[in-house]
Amino acid sequence: MNPQKNQGEANPSLLRDLQAEVSAESAPLLQFILRNAGVIAAVVVVFLLVLVGMGGWQWYSSSRSSRDHEELARILLQKQGAEQVRALERLAEDASDGARFAVNLALGKSAVESGEHAVAAAAYARAARMDRGALGQAAALEEAGALLAAGKAADALEMLQTLRASLPPEVRAPHLTQTLAEAALAAGRPEQAAELYLELANESQGLHAGYFRARAARISSGGTAGAAQSPDVAPASGAGAGAGSAGK
Repeated sequence: MNPQKNQGEANPSLLRDLQAEVSAESAPLLQFILRNAGVIAAVVVVFLLVLVGMGGWQWYSSSRSSRDHEELARILLQKQGAEQVRALERLAEDASDGARFAVNLALGKSAVESGEHAVAAAAYARAARMDRGALGQAAALEEAGALLAAGKAADALEMLQTLRASLPPEVRAPHLTQTLAEAALAAGRPEQAAELYLELANESQGLHAGYFRARAARISSGGTAGAAQSPDVAPASGAGAGAGSAGK
């Protein structure tokens, strides 16, 4: 007896049995599945491999982010000054996506404390590009402060003008407008600074409005010399508190 012949006879018999079990409407689908069983199996295998790969990548990314955060904490606790700045720079170069924002913020703060304002400005700029929300806006303000401290008032003014123009009026924080005014004053544009302080005065109430209006008047009367003068004492809370720190 020929086994191959028997197998060949068995397969058509199996197909006929399957076709007999299904309705006439489902028969074409069964035939399609039988004809393309290999392709269907390959697609299923590829799909499963993609799922496994995505799960593995997510696990790897989460694990790497955790390691980077642990390294960040270790650097902040164990190192100080320029040594801390250099260590954070190395970490920022290869930090994972989940830790890069925090690392750059820490680098900016550490560089400011060490007097490395150019390094701080670059770190804050990277952080600002990573977040388009409130945290990114805060990082951009820190970048402007670092640029002003580095003597790059024109760069700070240009950056803040671009940031302010990109935001709807209802989400523009008073501190952003005030920092822009101080940048304009430092860049030798007292008229623009006075206009911005008047804008703040019109949007504020009480002591805050009085402070901003007095600041605008002082800048207008003093011209560019107003940049060398200390601003009037600001109210101790809210936007006025920010005004005092920005004007110093």
